Amino acid sequence: MLKRLSLAVLLLAVAWIGLHYLTKVGKADVIAYKAYQRPAGPGHDGLLPGDVVVLYRDSAMEPICDLQLAADARHDAPLDSTYVNSLGQSLPFIVAVGNAFRGMMGLSPTEDAGPLAANAGQFSFSGFERSIDVEGGAGLSGACECRIARAAARGDRVCTINAALIESRRLPMSDAASGFQSVTRTVAVTLARHTNFLPEDRFAACGVEYGPAAQQVAQELCNDGEALPLDVQMRRRLNLIDEVARPVSASLQPGS
Repeated sequence: MLKRLSLAVLLLAVAWIGLHYLTKVGKADVIAYKAYQRPAGPGHDGLLPGDVVVLYRDSAMEPICDLQLAADARHDAPLDSTYVNSLGQSLPFIVAVGNAFRGMMGLSPTEDAGPLAANAGQFSFSGFERSIDVEGGAGLSGACECRIARAAARGDRVCTINAALIESRRLPMSDAASGFQSVTRTVAVTLARHTNFLPEDRFAACGVEYGPAAQQVAQELCNDGEALPLDVQMRRRLNLIDEVARPVSASLQPGS
C-alpha cells in the first residue's frame, strides 16, 4: 500500500510539473507567437530595425552600426493584446479532475483555485511592431563597412535587424505630481536571413585581409537555430497560445 501510494504521489508530482510548463504563458510566448527569432536580452533593449549587429557563436549580439535608410523605410504597427493559454484557461476543470484523483487515493482535495483560476493562462502585452523596407535602397557608411569587415575577418557573423517587437509601459515620473510617462523597450528581434556581405575590394579599402574566416562566414546564415526556451517552443508547437486583440489606446500609439 505504501509503495502504491509513493508511486501515485510521484506520478502526481510529474504530472503537475508537466502541467505547470504546459499551462504557462508569458512574454516569451508572445515572442514565439509573433514569430520573432531572438529575445533582445539584458542590455539590448535599445536594438531597432536597421541596426547592424555582430552575432557571436553563443548567440550574443553586439550593435556596431546601422543602415542608412530612407525616412519612410520604417513601419510601425500598434499592438495591444491578451495572449491566452487554452490549456491554462481550463485550470478549474483540471483542479476538479485532480481533486477527484486525490479522492480516489484517499487524500484530501486541494484548495479552490480562486483568483488563480480567474487569471490563469493569460498575459497582456502592449506596444508595437517595427519593421523596415529595404527595397527602396539601404546604404552603409564607410566606417560601418570597415567594422563589418573586421568582424567578418574574425569569423563573426554580421547581421541586420529586420524587425523588432517593442513593449510600451506607463511608469510614474520621478515627480509624482507629473503623472506618467510612456517607456518603450525592445524585447525581441528578427534578423535578415543572410549575413552582411562585402566584396573583397571593400576589405582591402579598410586594410583588412579577406581570408578564409571571412569567406566562410559569408556563406553562413543569421537566422539558424532556436533561441527560445524549450518549454516556449513546446507550447508554440502544440498551438496552445491564442491572441485576443484589444482596442489600442492612444497613449500606446508609436511615437506618442
